[in-house]
Amino acid sequence: MAEFIKSALPFFLIGISLAIFAAGYYKKHRGKEDENDWDFSSIGPILGVAVGIAIGTASESIGATLGAGIGIFIGTMT
Repeated sequence: MAEFIKSALPFFLIGISLAIFAAGYYKKHRGKEDENDWDFSSIGPILGVAVGIAIGTASESIGATLGAGIGIFIGTMT
């Protein structure tokens, strides 16, 4: 049971952090008339880190830290 919690914890924390980010972003921009007011420049690095940590956790050769670094690099470039 402890091994399952240890392996599922990164995915759970990534999901919670993305949900908090999306809820805060929606609350800040709710009621705006113009759809062009939304700025998604920070979503690329955030999703890159999320995917990088998930891949890094699943692959023992990469690791979560290197996966997050690679993910934020790729997310910043797009």
